[in-house]
Amino acid sequence: KYITTVHDMIWEKFPKFFKYSNLMIKAKKKSIDRSDHIVCVSENTKKDLMDIYSIDEKKISVVYPGFFSTSKIENKFKVKNRIIKDSYILYVGLRGTYKNFLLFVRSFAKSNLKKKFKIVCFGGEHPSDEENQIFEQNEITDDIIFYSGSDEELANLYSYAEFLIFPSLYEGFGVPPLEAMYFGCPVICSNSSSLPEVVGDAAITFDPENEIELKDKMELLINSKNLRKNLINNGKKRIEKFSWRNCANKNYEVYAKINNE
Repeated sequence: KYITTVHDMIWEKFPKFFKYSNLMIKAKKKSIDRSDHIVCVSENTKKDLMDIYSIDEKKISVVYPGFFSTSKIENKFKVKNRIIKDSYILYVGLRGTYKNFLLFVRSFAKSNLKKKFKIVCFGGEHPSDEENQIFEQNEITDDIIFYSGSDEELANLYSYAEFLIFPSLYEGFGVPPLEAMYFGCPVICSNSSSLPEVVGDAAITFDPENEIELKDKMELLINSKNLRKNLINNGKKRIEKFSWRNCANKNYEVYAKINNE
């Protein structure tokens, strides 16, 4: 028996963003066609798979992944002093194409947050010429810090950030918002694709094509201690829905069922 796990349909939905999209889509379609069953990491990915490839719903199971959280990190990260002394907004991961980072930058530059906060970008690629040009145009070149490091360092950044910004146009699942919630970091993310399904009522969401809406919601969060407290509390509850143990158990159930048919 052959089971395929599909994490997202980004190649199919945004082929213009990828150099070898035709080759990837062809290989992926071949794997899907020969599968006895398919596991999707979210209901949204399942919907996209059904819409694009007309897969029978009975052939698909949804199994949510977990997110990184270990006792090693939990026991160590709070002991250390904060890595970034300035107040900052945290962005995690790649920034190009569908990640929609530059919309956030333009929104930040229009807001009153520009006077009080830095932007810390953890991981991802080196700044592109386009990014540097936009930073300069918006007079925020000195307000952006690029940082790479260990999981312990990322945990430190989550724990002291004003909030995590996650503006993606599309995600098959989206792990950073859950990581942020685990470390008590409020989340502002787009309301597209799987993200509302992942964050529930534990994040502020916005239209990922609307700079002004994002600006207003960032300012709302910064100016409301009660909203911040509620998001943190809701986040602690939300993450209980996702764990690698649950992921492993549910995948096992799918494999056992298909094997026994």
